[in-house]
Amino acid sequence: MSSGERTPPALYSPPGQELFAPLEADTTQLAAIAAAGTGNSFVLEGAAGTGKTHTLANLAVNCASNGKTVLIVSEHVASLES
Repeated sequence: MSSGERTPPALYSPPGQELFAPLEADTTQLAAIAAAGTGNSFVLEGAAGTGKTHTLANLAVNCASNGKTVLIVSEHVASLES
């Protein structure tokens, strides 16, 4: 790992809560989904084609299935419609 890269957080699901991710996701995406499920707030950024839309869809499903509320905002309406 280069000096500018960050280590993704470890996967963690609170006891009694499953991690729901109906769309394919890699370990970094699953870490973001798990982090949101524990109540962390963050900005999800990445280059085009890196799976942000899939990650956000999985994140919304996971949080909603565990009774949490999700707010997703975007500068571009097309991003929210996909």
